Amino acid sequence: MATRGIRNNNPGNLRITNIGWKGKVPVSQNTDGAFEQFTSMVFGLRALMKDIINDYNFDGRRTIAQLIHEFAPPHENNTQAYIDSVASHTGINPNFQFDLNADSLRKLTRAIINHENGVIPASQITDSQINEAMGLLGPAWLLEEIVITAKKPTVWVPLLILGAAIVGIAATQKKKKSKNSK
Repeated sequence: MATRGIRNNNPGNLRITNIGWKGKVPVSQNTDGAFEQFTSMVFGLRALMKDIINDYNFDGRRTIAQLIHEFAPPHENNTQAYIDSVASHTGINPNFQFDLNADSLRKLTRAIINHENGVIPASQITDSQINEAMGLLGPAWLLEEIVITAKKPTVWVPLLILGAAIVGIAATQKKKKSKNSK
């Protein structure tokens, strides 16, 4: 019998939420009751990847330990075993910040679906399906043009822009004063 994640086309075992994932089976038609169901495996993979990207990009979870602690909290899972499993499968140190790009996203996705479903059931999910799901995130992911760096943005860029704006305003004010004095 297929694992729950495979049956639900939800290989990341994402819990039911109010998020309007693409390809999501409406809650009123969901037969699982606890975990999201998707109309195809590709949509389930896309949701998992989108969840990883959002946790990384918007919530600042830049290490495997931070991502998995959020994804598989200790009150539901053996979180440390999960972290160790994902780190082992990806080859990424669990406590080091890493850049999120097409390669690391593929590795994280594969590691999570292996842990959630077991290696043999997860092997039913093909690289082609993972690539198709990445394509649904946007073509730049497939072309491997996206890199979200683990480094926090520096403060000097906004300050430089602010400085340029102040200089521009001051120059405009100076021109107005010189016209009025003539």
